[in-house]
Amino acid sequence: MFLISFFKKIVNAILGLSIFTLLAIGCSDPYRGIDYTRFQREEAKLLAEFYEMYEDSLFALAVDTIIDNREKSGLLFLGTERGVGDTLGLHKYASFRYDYYELLRHPETEKPALLKRYSNYGGGEPDVIRIGDESWFSGLHEGMSFMRIGGKATLVIPSTIGTRNEFITIVIDVEVTTAEF
Repeated sequence: MFLISFFKKIVNAILGLSIFTLLAIGCSDPYRGIDYTRFQREEAKLLAEFYEMYEDSLFALAVDTIIDNREKSGLLFLGTERGVGDTLGLHKYASFRYDYYELLRHPETEKPALLKRYSNYGGGEPDVIRIGDESWFSGLHEGMSFMRIGGKATLVIPSTIGTRNEFITIVIDVEVTTAEF
């Protein structure tokens, strides 16, 4: 009788520990239960509204090249100044200056709005990128591969080729200052 009672206590302890472990593991993911597809839909809806409102103005910015890869990668490239020489292509080092904006919904009007987040104009050295490597994000690499030294462009980059998990489209005004061929 004593042995049966002892084994029952051990089995109950093991079961209790197993349940506790399963609960601890199951609760350790802070993102569990988040509907990421909802964020993707909301970003796509905001971007569609942005293009509906501002597409004509965006295309009017382009005085050089328009590369519309919205159906393929998602990138919209608007060349605002041509630059000189060959396009950068892949695996070239380039220094660049930029203004970085996030496409958000204006809290009062509920309309798409650009919020400036970063800029490296006005001080310090330009940033350096090796086009096609893993630094920065793929949308910037894709856009800069079309540029030339001294060229300027506006890039509209959805999160799928930009910020990834933030579900925020970014707009970057970029200028290539130097490059190594």
